[in-house]
Amino acid sequence: WQFIEKSGRTYELDIDRFRDERRSLIASTRAALDYLSDLYRMFGNWPLAMAAYNCGEKRIQAEIDRARARGVKQPGFNDLAAVLPVETREYVPRILALRRLIANPAEYRLSLPAIRNEPRHSVVEIRRDIDLDLVIRLSGLSPAAFSALNPSIKAPVILGGYKTQLLLPHDAALRLSLGMGTYAGPWVSWRAIRITRPASPGEIARRNSVPLKRLLFANPLPDG
Repeated sequence: WQFIEKSGRTYELDIDRFRDERRSLIASTRAALDYLSDLYRMFGNWPLAMAAYNCGEKRIQAEIDRARARGVKQPGFNDLAAVLPVETREYVPRILALRRLIANPAEYRLSLPAIRNEPRHSVVEIRRDIDLDLVIRLSGLSPAAFSALNPSIKAPVILGGYKTQLLLPHDAALRLSLGMGTYAGPWVSWRAIRITRPASPGEIARRNSVPLKRLLFANPLPDG
């Protein structure tokens, strides 16, 4: 849904070392619907709400105020389009055109595939610290297939306190739930440590008996 960090935090998307909910299909969709609803209440119609979603409500409000100063009583998207960024000028008509095509495919000689009116995925909530590798293994999915549905996870461990919601195909969700209920081995092989004084990655790796390469994989750091 292309949230910048500030807007994401405003709409209660968690962004930290372990996850970035702007990339969660579940959390970011909820946030986007909330944001679009707020914009609709603010501007009173969907074209302006969508324009504000793309270039910001402050920009749209400023252009509305300028249009009113020019004598336009109730400025709409068409009254503002010429002075909006090109991206926004094209963004809104594309969405409206897509809506029309989906609503009336026969009118445009389109044949759209049938989509069954039922969920295609299940949600599994993680309530205990667990290694990401273990979650993937218990689900039976490949790492690529798991990441495609859950790109918000940034660390090799999922913290139970976050109550992270994972999106999985139904059969994978069932395997994971059953697997977590019966798995007898250790759930976590990672732990978080707080660095309280300046230290190089090499020093931290030596102190914690971890190969430097593995430490850097789990903790992406800027150069230097």
